[in-house]
Amino acid sequence: MNSPLGGNQDEKILTKMLAVSLCAALLGGTAAVLPAILSDSSITANVAETYGNFQYFAYKDDSITITEYTGNDAEVTIPSEINGKSVTSIANCAFSHKYSLTSINIPDSVTYIGSCAFGCDYDDNRDYVPIEGFIIYGKAGSEAERYAKRKGITFVDNTVAVTRIKLNKTAVTLEKGKTETLTATIQPTNATDKPLTWQTTDKTVATVRNGKITAVGAGTCTVFAKSVNGKKGSCTVTVTAPKPLVNGSVISSELVQTGDKVRISGSAAGGTGSYKYAYYYKRSSNTKWRTLGTEFGTNSSVTFTPTAEADFDVKVVVRDENDTTAEKLFTVKAMNKLALTNVSVLQRTNVRLGTSIPILGKAVGGDGGYTYAFYFKRSTNSKWNVLGTEFGTETTAKLKPTAAVSYDIRVIVKDKSGRTASKIITTTVK
Repeated sequence: MNSPLGGNQDEKILTKMLAVSLCAALLGGTAAVLPAILSDSSITANVAETYGNFQYFAYKDDSITITEYTGNDAEVTIPSEINGKSVTSIANCAFSHKYSLTSINIPDSVTYIGSCAFGCDYDDNRDYVPIEGFIIYGKAGSEAERYAKRKGITFVDNTVAVTRIKLNKTAVTLEKGKTETLTATIQPTNATDKPLTWQTTDKTVATVRNGKITAVGAGTCTVFAKSVNGKKGSCTVTVTAPKPLVNGSVISSELVQTGDKVRISGSAAGGTGSYKYAYYYKRSSNTKWRTLGTEFGTNSSVTFTPTAEADFDVKVVVRDENDTTAEKLFTVKAMNKLALTNVSVLQRTNVRLGTSIPILGKAVGGDGGYTYAFYFKRSTNSKWNVLGTEFGTETTAKLKPTAAVSYDIRVIVKDKSGRTASKIITTTVK
């Protein structure tokens, strides 16, 4: 008979397995019990492979059979996996006549153990005699325990139960479509029943796989990691609907003199970042838009220079990661000769006590060469206080409020011909 295992060494192993099994059958008066030998097409290699002191065969169904132990250790632990494949069986005679062996630790991945895997000694009455002092360690209810009972071998349950599962977070809030990965810490650290299953109480709110949460729909649910013995570590998951995409873009001025530059600054909030911007312009009397810069690039600002006295439309379109878009329109009026106009602004209009208010002095028209003066007062007072130097070339100032009240801020701009323009802005400090 040709050996399906192939090779001289493998034929010796198979012959040994057959001989011992037949011996056991003759002495015991029962039919020979042989380990499952798969056909050539089921074996990944026709030569037994080696892993430490273990010889084994790997099958195409990703299972491994330990066929022989070549070492002489007193205490042996059989691996649950070899090269990522599960060890599922121990062949007849794998540890035959290893009388130095005092104990063996068998993982619960093993579901078949050959009848003479650990020696085939029989007494005068042809009863199986276990190796003297020999102990099998394994998980209660496993094939290792069943084998030990069948053979009258001492069995010790070495299961270390999980007592607690602690997740790195007990609550998370996610927008729909976002993910978060949880990690679980098992106590005690030497627990043997470490495999965890991850579950969710509501798959329409969030799913979980190997600790990775995916937000599905608005609502609240609980995800938890569960051990074999029922211990749980849980995390409350709140899923919110994404905030609407809001286009917060601004332009530097809506009234300019022909040839002056208008800065267009793209800004957005909500949606699903990150954002990209597209900028367009046209004469208000036309229908065709022209592009400023690259469409939907990451540039957050561009400049536009009106070259004729006319009204111009400016459009900013923002796009988020989900290709949701929001646009904002502006009208810029360009004039060949523009009277001095104060277009100063507060760069922050709603502030809390203790936060500074940045003030930006700006002007258009007139004869250029602008200088600025900045003043402030509480809205209930009549006396103005100066911020910095009056009519200097500095275009910015800062006011740090000392009370949660309304403040009036005044900016006066002066051109080189001495003409002035004033603007008062009121803001409330909370």
